[in-house]
Amino acid sequence: MNYLKKGLCALLFLTAFSACKDDDDAVVLTITGVDFTISVENDNGNEIGVTPTSTFTDSDVTFSVDFGDAAATGDADVKASSGPKVTYAYPEASATYTIKVTASATGSTGSSKQKEHTITFEAATVLADFEDATGLNLRDDTNAGGATFTIESVAAMDGSTSKVGVITNGGIAYEAPSINLTKHVDVRTKSIITMDFYQSGAKDEDGNPTGNVTGNEESKKSIEVQALSLAQSGWQTLTFDFGTDALNSYPDHETAEVVLDQYQKIVIFIGFGVALNGTYWVDNIAGGTLGDAVPDTDGDGVLDNIDKCKDVSGTEANGCNPAVVGTDPTDDAEGSGNITWVGDACGYEVAANPSATGINTSANSIKYTDTGGQYANIQFELAEGETFDLSTKNKFKLKVFLS
Repeated sequence: MNYLKKGLCALLFLTAFSACKDDDDAVVLTITGVDFTISVENDNGNEIGVTPTSTFTDSDVTFSVDFGDAAATGDADVKASSGPKVTYAYPEASATYTIKVTASATGSTGSSKQKEHTITFEAATVLADFEDATGLNLRDDTNAGGATFTIESVAAMDGSTSKVGVITNGGIAYEAPSINLTKHVDVRTKSIITMDFYQSGAKDEDGNPTGNVTGNEESKKSIEVQALSLAQSGWQTLTFDFGTDALNSYPDHETAEVVLDQYQKIVIFIGFGVALNGTYWVDNIAGGTLGDAVPDTDGDGVLDNIDKCKDVSGTEANGCNPAVVGTDPTDDAEGSGNITWVGDACGYEVAANPSATGINTSANSIKYTDTGGQYANIQFELAEGETFDLSTKNKFKLKVFLS
């Protein structure tokens, strides 16, 4: 019995000793291969993205990304990630920062890596701050009763005043007030445009603005981006990224390929496609770059982006000639008519009569080339304030040749 007890004690002793030895020899793995890539996320250069990675595969790894901004409040410059990219906006100034990524995993020893990154800040091109209306050439929506675009002074909290743009929608779908700069807006290299937007008590699902840049030239397709208005009231900054989100505008909206270019108009739709009443304020429109000067094709002193008759050297503010009062609108294509034609998504020119026989033996005709699809047309308009009187004469007649 004594031998049995001694043997049992020895066995228990050896078992306990073996367990202690296993604990002491447990291997704690160190996270390996910690690295990260840095990307610039905006056109100004001060918003940075960090994508952390690791070659460690024994357990799930999480990362802490410290962007190293000493001016940040608390830990606002520290972002957590399980691998996807995290972003941070540094102050709007050029400076060098140390970015540190620390990797952690349950039961493993953490590891970190750091890199220096230099911010080269480049302020956005101011397209419209509304402090000086010169060169903005604001235009209301072209439809009767459509949106108006004006400038007004508003009081700031410090008692100072500043000017902002005011868009008053008239309750028509696709109201399109516009800004017509003296230079093209170029989004080929810097494709982000931002705009401060204010609405008062409007439903956010209705007041979502769409930014449209229009070439106003037959060789260029207009493009557009919609930005969501997340606040129902107050100022907010909206971002229109034409580089990643642009779509071709009507009538080219079914064409998938978007080719960025420089454009003559900035068009602001509020409540795109929705008949929306209300007043909205816009300010500090910035981004892209300023490109070539907008031409004055007909040399009448009215730039093409606001010239309703850009192929005619007119005397009116809209680039057209005054309408002939009391004369029936006619055009025989021989130079004796009183109509100024305007093309809409089409080509037109005075050309030789393709078949000077039958009902039309005149030398010339108007050649119409459909380039814009279903709703392409040519049209003529009366001078501002004039209307057609169809009370006694209400028919239009024209001769058409098809080939």
